[in-house]
Amino acid sequence: MGDVHGDLGHLLQVATMFARRGVTTLLQLGDWGFVWPGENWSITLDKLDRRLGRLGSTLFFLLGNHDAYPLVESFPESADGLRWLRPHLACVPRGWRTVIGGKHQFAALGGANSIDRQYRTPGRDWWAEEQITDLDLIRLGAREADVLVGHETALGIPTLDSFLASRPRWPVDAEYANTSRAQFHRALLQTRPRLTLSGHHHRHIDETVLYTDGRGAFTCRVVVLDQNGPGISQAILDTQTLDLTFFHRNGSQPVNPHERRINE
Repeated sequence: MGDVHGDLGHLLQVATMFARRGVTTLLQLGDWGFVWPGENWSITLDKLDRRLGRLGSTLFFLLGNHDAYPLVESFPESADGLRWLRPHLACVPRGWRTVIGGKHQFAALGGANSIDRQYRTPGRDWWAEEQITDLDLIRLGAREADVLVGHETALGIPTLDSFLASRPRWPVDAEYANTSRAQFHRALLQTRPRLTLSGHHHRHIDETVLYTDGRGAFTCRVVVLDQNGPGISQAILDTQTLDLTFFHRNGSQPVNPHERRINE
């Protein structure tokens, strides 16, 4: 799932849609947004956990740039390296790795910088912990991965770069925002994945990009999922083949791979 921004109705609809297709391991790619200062988030987590339990599902989520880091990180890391907020809800820390499909190396690196930082208040709706640090990259390591997931995306993605350049200009901290793309780009070069999955940019993108560094060239399929709403904000990943099947939240599939909105 792409960004959900604390939208419980959206998340439950998507979780139910997946369960009907036999998919019960769910991964949300940051800007989860259900743990937030001043809200009764514990009650919401209980409700979400009960519904996931009835579906037989477990939801793993990353943190993005619209997540309350101190609150989520108050839950300790368990022996498996995850932060379990509830029996069916776990936060995936930066640098966490596992194996999927019995053979594919999987790595996670959440975090992204808010382009609208100057309009937010530290400790209320912005947290410095959103930034991907050098220590995060050290924790991620240089071992290659087949799949790298995050909230942010790497540099050099023509479709995304064209979209960002076309947006109307408004007073934002673009230099600060671009720093997290550069950090995630370093992570991509470290791990040289076949596939990256991310959210953050509120746009569906699916593009194969050729990257080159000191170790030579490699190709990576870059997939960005849209935010909560009618767009293409969820997909099923076949853990054997690493193929993806995209869905709208109502369960319908896109008419073509470039479709973004049902009614556009």
